Amino acid sequence: MTGDIINAEQRHYDTARSLLPLLEPLLLRAGRIVLAVGGESGSGKSVTAVCLRDLLLEADMNAAILHLDDYFAFPPATNHRRRLEDIGRVGMQEVRMELLQEHVDSFRAGATLLKKPLSDYQADRITEEVLDLSDTRILIVEGTYSLALQSVDCRIFLTRNYMETKAQRLLRGRETDDEFIERVLAVEHAIIAPFAAGADILIDKSYQVMLQNSAFQHTQL
Repeated sequence: MTGDIINAEQRHYDTARSLLPLLEPLLLRAGRIVLAVGGESGSGKSVTAVCLRDLLLEADMNAAILHLDDYFAFPPATNHRRRLEDIGRVGMQEVRMELLQEHVDSFRAGATLLKKPLSDYQADRITEEVLDLSDTRILIVEGTYSLALQSVDCRIFLTRNYMETKAQRLLRGRETDDEFIERVLAVEHAIIAPFAAGADILIDKSYQVMLQNSAFQHTQL
Protein backbone atom coordinates (compact mmCIF):
# COMPACT_ATOMS: atom_id res chain seq x y z
CA MET A 1 0.00 0.00 0.00
CA THR A 2 1.36 3.41 -0.99
CA GLY A 3 1.76 5.66 2.07
CA ASP A 4 2.00 2.85 4.60
CA ILE A 5 4.79 3.33 7.16
CA ILE A 6 6.90 0.28 8.03
CA ASN A 7 9.56 0.89 10.66
CA ALA A 8 11.86 -2.13 10.68
CA GLU A 9 14.10 -2.34 13.73
CA GLN A 10 16.82 -4.81 14.66
CA ARG A 11 14.41 -6.82 16.80
CA HIS A 12 12.19 -7.35 13.78
CA TYR A 13 15.12 -8.62 11.74
CA ASP A 14 16.07 -10.87 14.65
CA THR A 15 12.58 -12.38 14.60
CA ALA A 16 12.69 -12.88 10.84
CA ARG A 17 16.15 -14.44 11.12
CA SER A 18 14.84 -16.94 13.67
CA LEU A 19 12.29 -18.07 11.08
CA LEU A 20 14.96 -19.13 8.61
CA PRO A 21 16.05 -22.41 10.30
CA LEU A 22 12.42 -23.51 10.47
CA LEU A 23 11.87 -22.62 6.82
CA GLU A 24 15.13 -24.16 5.59
CA PRO A 25 13.73 -27.62 4.65
CA LEU A 26 11.01 -25.87 2.67
CA LEU A 27 13.38 -23.41 1.02
CA LEU A 28 15.62 -26.25 -0.16
CA ARG A 29 12.77 -27.73 -2.18
CA ALA A 30 12.65 -27.16 -5.92
CA GLY A 31 10.07 -24.87 -7.43
CA ARG A 32 8.21 -21.80 -6.30
CA ILE A 33 7.17 -21.38 -2.67
CA VAL A 34 4.33 -19.38 -1.09
CA LEU A 35 4.48 -18.16 2.52
CA ALA A 36 1.54 -16.53 4.31
CA VAL A 37 2.10 -14.09 7.19
CA GLY A 38 -1.08 -13.23 9.09
CA GLY A 39 -2.40 -11.73 12.30
CA GLU A 40 -4.41 -8.86 13.67
CA SER A 41 -3.96 -5.15 13.01
CA GLY A 42 -0.64 -3.90 14.38
CA SER A 43 0.64 -7.37 15.25
CA GLY A 44 3.74 -6.98 13.09
CA LYS A 45 2.70 -8.77 9.88
CA SER A 46 4.05 -6.20 7.45
CA VAL A 47 7.37 -5.61 9.17
CA THR A 48 7.93 -9.36 9.61
CA ALA A 49 7.23 -9.94 5.92
CA VAL A 50 9.55 -7.11 4.85
CA CYS A 51 12.40 -8.28 7.10
CA LEU A 52 11.98 -11.88 5.96
CA ARG A 53 12.08 -10.80 2.32
CA ASP A 54 15.23 -8.73 2.95
CA LEU A 55 17.00 -11.67 4.62
CA LEU A 56 16.01 -14.03 1.80
CA LEU A 57 17.35 -11.56 -0.76
CA GLU A 58 20.61 -11.33 1.20
CA ALA A 59 20.82 -15.12 0.92
CA ASP A 60 20.35 -14.92 -2.87
CA MET A 61 16.80 -16.26 -2.67
CA ASN A 62 14.62 -13.93 -4.68
CA ALA A 63 11.42 -13.05 -2.81
CA ALA A 64 8.50 -10.69 -3.33
CA ILE A 65 5.56 -9.58 -1.18
CA LEU A 66 1.86 -9.29 -1.89
CA HIS A 67 0.10 -7.07 0.67
CA LEU A 68 -3.50 -8.06 1.31
CA ASP A 69 -4.35 -4.39 2.01
CA ASP A 70 -3.99 -3.75 -1.72
CA TYR A 71 -6.82 -6.20 -2.40
CA PHE A 72 -9.59 -4.42 -0.49
CA ALA A 73 -12.50 -3.66 -2.81
CA PHE A 74 -12.56 -0.02 -1.68
CA PRO A 75 -9.67 2.31 -0.76
CA PRO A 76 -9.03 2.96 2.95
CA ALA A 77 -11.06 6.12 3.69
CA THR A 78 -13.97 4.98 1.54
CA ASN A 79 -13.92 1.57 3.18
CA HIS A 80 -13.98 3.22 6.62
CA ARG A 81 -17.03 5.31 5.66
CA ARG A 82 -18.80 2.16 4.50
CA ARG A 83 -18.05 0.53 7.85
CA LEU A 84 -19.51 3.54 9.66
CA GLU A 85 -22.70 3.03 7.69
CA ASP A 86 -22.81 -0.67 8.55
CA ILE A 87 -20.28 -2.38 10.82
CA GLY A 88 -21.61 -5.68 9.50
CA ARG A 89 -19.50 -5.06 6.39
CA VAL A 90 -16.32 -5.79 8.34
CA GLY A 91 -14.70 -9.07 7.35
CA MET A 92 -13.20 -11.06 4.53
CA GLN A 93 -16.03 -9.98 2.24
CA GLU A 94 -14.34 -6.55 2.07
CA VAL A 95 -11.32 -8.12 0.37
CA ARG A 96 -11.02 -9.45 -3.16
CA MET A 97 -9.88 -12.81 -1.84
CA GLU A 98 -10.67 -14.62 -5.09
CA LEU A 99 -8.40 -12.25 -7.01
CA LEU A 100 -5.62 -12.66 -4.44
CA GLN A 101 -5.98 -16.45 -4.67
CA GLU A 102 -5.88 -16.20 -8.46
CA HIS A 103 -2.63 -14.24 -8.25
CA VAL A 104 -1.10 -16.77 -5.85
CA ASP A 105 -2.10 -19.59 -8.20
CA SER A 106 -0.67 -17.69 -11.20
CA PHE A 107 2.64 -17.33 -9.39
CA ARG A 108 2.66 -21.07 -8.67
CA ALA A 109 1.92 -21.78 -12.31
CA GLY A 110 5.01 -19.82 -13.37
CA ALA A 111 3.66 -16.36 -14.19
CA THR A 112 6.45 -13.88 -14.85
CA LEU A 113 4.36 -10.69 -14.74
CA LEU A 114 1.52 -9.92 -12.37
CA LYS A 115 -0.84 -6.96 -12.73
CA LYS A 116 -2.21 -6.28 -9.27
CA PRO A 117 -4.15 -3.56 -7.43
CA LEU A 118 -2.23 -0.92 -5.48
CA SER A 119 -4.02 1.01 -2.75
CA ASP A 120 -2.96 4.63 -2.21
CA TYR A 121 -3.66 5.45 1.45
CA GLN A 122 -3.26 9.23 1.22
CA ALA A 123 -5.17 9.69 -2.05
CA ASP A 124 -7.86 7.15 -1.07
CA ARG A 125 -7.79 5.43 -4.42
CA ILE A 126 -6.83 2.10 -5.94
CA THR A 127 -4.53 2.02 -8.95
CA GLU A 128 -2.56 -0.83 -10.52
CA GLU A 129 1.04 -1.93 -10.69
CA VAL A 130 2.87 -4.70 -12.54
CA LEU A 131 5.24 -6.94 -10.61
CA ASP A 132 8.08 -8.66 -12.42
CA LEU A 133 8.18 -12.17 -10.94
CA SER A 134 10.45 -13.70 -13.56
CA ASP A 135 13.27 -14.26 -11.05
CA THR A 136 11.07 -14.65 -7.97
CA ARG A 137 11.03 -18.05 -6.27
CA ILE A 138 9.40 -17.14 -2.94
CA LEU A 139 6.15 -15.20 -2.65
CA ILE A 140 5.21 -13.80 0.77
CA VAL A 141 1.53 -12.94 1.16
CA GLU A 142 1.02 -10.62 4.12
CA GLY A 143 -2.27 -9.54 5.66
CA THR A 144 -5.02 -10.09 8.17
CA TYR A 145 -6.71 -12.90 6.25
CA SER A 146 -3.72 -14.33 4.38
CA LEU A 147 -3.88 -17.64 6.25
CA ALA A 148 -7.29 -18.28 4.64
CA LEU A 149 -5.60 -18.75 1.26
CA GLN A 150 -5.25 -22.16 -0.34
CA SER A 151 -2.04 -23.62 -1.84
CA VAL A 152 0.23 -22.04 0.76
CA ASP A 153 3.41 -23.87 1.77
CA CYS A 154 3.78 -22.33 5.22
CA ARG A 155 1.42 -20.30 7.39
CA ILE A 156 3.03 -17.90 9.89
CA PHE A 157 0.75 -16.29 12.47
CA LEU A 158 1.51 -13.42 14.86
CA THR A 159 -0.50 -13.97 18.03
CA ARG A 160 -0.67 -10.40 19.42
CA ASN A 161 -4.31 -9.29 19.53
CA TYR A 162 -5.80 -5.84 18.95
CA MET A 163 -5.83 -5.04 22.68
CA GLU A 164 -2.07 -5.71 22.87
CA THR A 165 -1.25 -3.73 19.71
CA LYS A 166 -2.98 -0.41 20.38
CA ALA A 167 0.19 1.60 20.98
CA GLN A 168 1.81 0.19 17.84
CA ARG A 169 -1.28 0.91 15.75
CA LEU A 170 -1.38 4.54 16.84
CA LEU A 171 2.32 4.98 16.00
CA ARG A 172 1.61 3.98 12.37
CA GLY A 173 -0.58 7.06 11.94
CA ARG A 174 -3.25 5.12 10.07
CA GLU A 175 -5.75 5.02 12.95
CA THR A 176 -7.17 7.41 15.51
CA ASP A 177 -7.95 6.48 19.07
CA ASP A 178 -11.72 6.10 18.88
CA GLU A 179 -14.34 3.67 20.08
CA PHE A 180 -15.60 2.70 16.62
CA ILE A 181 -12.21 1.45 15.44
CA GLU A 182 -11.92 -0.68 18.56
CA ARG A 183 -15.34 -2.17 17.73
CA VAL A 184 -14.12 -2.95 14.21
CA LEU A 185 -10.99 -4.61 15.57
CA ALA A 186 -13.08 -6.69 17.97
CA VAL A 187 -15.08 -7.99 15.00
CA GLU A 188 -11.85 -8.74 13.11
CA HIS A 189 -10.41 -10.47 16.17
CA ALA A 190 -13.28 -12.97 16.19
CA ILE A 191 -12.53 -13.79 12.54
CA ILE A 192 -8.73 -13.81 12.65
CA ALA A 193 -7.88 -15.41 16.01
CA PRO A 194 -9.02 -18.93 14.93
CA PHE A 195 -6.41 -18.90 12.14
CA ALA A 196 -3.77 -19.52 14.82
CA ALA A 197 -4.89 -23.14 15.14
CA GLY A 198 -4.00 -23.82 11.50
CA ALA A 199 -0.67 -22.00 11.52
CA ASP A 200 2.61 -23.84 11.00
CA ILE A 201 4.66 -21.24 12.88
CA LEU A 202 3.56 -18.88 15.66
CA ILE A 203 5.20 -15.60 16.66
CA ASP A 204 4.12 -14.57 20.16
CA LYS A 205 3.73 -11.09 21.67
CA SER A 206 7.43 -11.09 22.63
CA TYR A 207 8.32 -11.91 19.00
CA GLN A 208 9.49 -15.37 19.98
CA VAL A 209 9.12 -17.95 17.20
CA MET A 210 7.49 -21.32 17.88
CA LEU A 211 7.08 -24.25 15.50
CA GLN A 212 3.53 -25.58 15.72
CA ASN A 213 3.42 -27.97 12.76
CA SER A 214 6.57 -29.54 11.34
CA ALA A 215 4.69 -31.39 8.57
CA PHE A 216 4.75 -28.33 6.28
CA GLN A 217 8.54 -28.60 6.00
CA HIS A 218 8.37 -31.77 3.93
CA THR A 219 4.87 -31.78 2.42
CA GLN A 220 4.72 -31.63 -1.35
CA LEU A 221 1.63 -29.85 -2.69
